[in-house]
Amino acid sequence: MNDLTLTQQYTLCAMKNNGEFGEWHSEDLMLEVAAVLELVQRKLIKFRNDQTIKIVDKLNLECSHLQPVYEIIQENEPMEFDELIEEFENNYNADVKEDLFENVKNILMVKGALVEDKNSRWDDEPIWYPKNNVIKLLMEKLRPNSICNAIGETEALLATLLSDIGVLRKNFSESEIEILKDQVDDMSENNPALFKKLNFIKAAGGNSLQSSVQSLGADLFSRGIELLKDTFS
Repeated sequence: MNDLTLTQQYTLCAMKNNGEFGEWHSEDLMLEVAAVLELVQRKLIKFRNDQTIKIVDKLNLECSHLQPVYEIIQENEPMEFDELIEEFENNYNADVKEDLFENVKNILMVKGALVEDKNSRWDDEPIWYPKNNVIKLLMEKLRPNSICNAIGETEALLATLLSDIGVLRKNFSESEIEILKDQVDDMSENNPALFKKLNFIKAAGGNSLQSSVQSLGADLFSRGIELLKDTFS
């Protein structure tokens, strides 16, 4: 599964057992953000210094799953970060989210990263959901102090995207998230291209890894208060 792209890894980590995203709007939005970042990685679009986005090459067959997002940029370039996010959030672009998700999902099916729910075979649309071992491998690639301790750009972006939808908090301890945050921070300080990509996630309202740590700490504190109340009530 080393050939999975950013959008494919994100979709696997965000997808529920029903083969869909949850009800949170941020899960759909972060998929579109991941698609933009993947287009930058593939050198099909470019983040300029003035925080605008411009097409620099034609969409190729290998990146055809990103076409819904590519076309929005192509029709409106050059676009500021905020303008593109507004396009994503407009209701009339709901089909962009749906088409992008289905495109990525179909690729994951072909790559064998999804498994069919046998109980849904007689439904009009069978349910396909992520294989547990694939999710585990993706999480271990991000986990600090694992064999693959040195994360790359895609892992740094994936971790930042997942921090916004709560996936990191479900899989990592507070100390592990803190270490991962420090790794991403160190990478971005010496990598202007990565810094721009992280800024785009921030422009979309994405939380930093730091805020994930703070949220986790707040949750633990809240649970502790509730436990004390129960104990002394």
